[in-house]
Amino acid sequence: MKNFVKRSFVGKSLNGKIAASIIAIVWIMMLVFMGLFCYTYYGMIMERLTKDISQRTSLVADAADDWVMQYIKITDNSFSNATLNNAIKHKNDNTVSEILYNFEMQNFLQSISVAANDISDIYFEDVQGDIIGLGNVSRDYFWSELHEVRKAVGDSDVAPHFRAFSNEYMSGIIIARRIASYDDYYKYTVNGIMYVLVNTEGFGQKYIKYFSNGSEKTFLTDANNNILISDNDNYKSNEQLMLPADLNEKTISLGGEKSYFFVSNLEKSNLKFVTTVSCRDFNAPIQSMIFNVFVILLILSVIISFVAKKVAESIAEPIRKIAVVMDNARADRYMGKLSEPMDEVLMPIVKSYNSMIDELDVLVNKELAYQIKVKEATLKAFEQQINPHFLYNTLNMIRVMSSYGETDKIDVILTELGNMMKYCNNRNHSVKVSDEINNIKAYLKIIKIRFGDDFDYKVDTDTNAVECQTIKFILQPFIENAVKHGVSKSEDTGMIDISVKNDDGRLTYIISDNGTGIPTDRLRQIKNNLNSSDMYNADKNLGIGILNVYMRGKLNYGDDFRLEIYSTVNKGTRVEIGHPIVPFEKNENRGGIL
Repeated sequence: MKNFVKRSFVGKSLNGKIAASIIAIVWIMMLVFMGLFCYTYYGMIMERLTKDISQRTSLVADAADDWVMQYIKITDNSFSNATLNNAIKHKNDNTVSEILYNFEMQNFLQSISVAANDISDIYFEDVQGDIIGLGNVSRDYFWSELHEVRKAVGDSDVAPHFRAFSNEYMSGIIIARRIASYDDYYKYTVNGIMYVLVNTEGFGQKYIKYFSNGSEKTFLTDANNNILISDNDNYKSNEQLMLPADLNEKTISLGGEKSYFFVSNLEKSNLKFVTTVSCRDFNAPIQSMIFNVFVILLILSVIISFVAKKVAESIAEPIRKIAVVMDNARADRYMGKLSEPMDEVLMPIVKSYNSMIDELDVLVNKELAYQIKVKEATLKAFEQQINPHFLYNTLNMIRVMSSYGETDKIDVILTELGNMMKYCNNRNHSVKVSDEINNIKAYLKIIKIRFGDDFDYKVDTDTNAVECQTIKFILQPFIENAVKHGVSKSEDTGMIDISVKNDDGRLTYIISDNGTGIPTDRLRQIKNNLNSSDMYNADKNLGIGILNVYMRGKLNYGDDFRLEIYSTVNKGTRVEIGHPIVPFEKNENRGGIL
């Protein structure tokens, strides 16, 4: 066990990566499992606890409804009692003291006391506001509550009204109900109000015991959520319980603490029984479960770390051996082959690797030779596209001159044409800058003879640039375009300005003219055409000569080759070409790429 622990925690980077991967995968699986388990368990606990509290709330609400109704029935019997109404209606001394001395009324009230032991007192009030009680408790103790409930009874219908009271003697609720005599079946005359004072201590002892959990609080409220009975010390009697309008919501705030609530309506008495439980206490079992699961995960993570280290080492050790052998082979210039003897497990990998190296060497050499041939063939194809184009334009110019009998000019043209053909037949793809400039000057002399005073040119070359190396015919397509599409169509004297500069290790050509310029849309098409990777699929109508130079430049210099064209209609065109400076190699006649 000691050796296992020691080897499991050896600091090996590959081991660490494999072990970390195993641990991460296992942890993700465990976290997913824990999430699903907690979600399921949470739902089960919530459903069980919610069902339990809802059932108890509904059970106590039904019992509370029956408890309240026994007192409401007393007021039902008193509402149209003829004896009671006559005693109140036909009193002689501005009081209702006759009630106490009426034999029939005494029997009626005695039956009420026997039927309802929790009644503390009964008060009667006539229409003039005179009140008398039947018990021994002074009405002064309840005066404010009687006054408030009288306002509620006021002009309302004959339904009972409720008001809580609490003083040094007792606490309870007042049930107030009108007393009236019927004039006919539908009409009645109100003669006074009956107040029944009910002691609620018995209610709490009998029903609140069903909610023994300290975080569970109960409330008996009227239809307007005013509290009549409550075991929550933070709420006073007659205070309104702020229930949400939408009872589908699950929580309310009680005393600054978030609580779940459950409401059951008392259908007979039109009251509500509300149970609340602290969210913190309600969720305690779930939090305890999550904590236990987290502890288990920590224990499992320690075990998994040991196992992952062992598994990682068993996987990484053979790979490390192969890596060491490969590094040694490369250092000894054995072309990356594995030559050190390996065990029987790794030997098939070694053989496969060496066989792959041999095949790759053959394929790479073949591919390299193929790519060189493709590049050379491509360059030759580019040059062959230039030669016919150039020759056709020059011969056409001689034909025009001969028709005018200008033999001296033709002599000059043929001389310069011979120089250009000699330059053209040079098999080298790379030439001196001075040779490329001389070829352009020969061409411009021919053009000058053709246009006379309507055309002129200027060539400015840095002395430290003429001996540099460049690609053949890098300028001629742009000079031809300047003549054909620029100055030949201009109403002013055509001018072509050529400059060659050695600029911080780069050779830069600038060709500008004062011709008619290139329309914006066509210039954009030309630039897009230059991005074509296959010259033969590019649009030849957008300047094959320009594309030719661009593709040859990219083949020779790669991304270091730059070609930019700027033009303004009726003002002229400016072309900038740039590539790295390469010293010219003498006696170059290899016919290949730079």
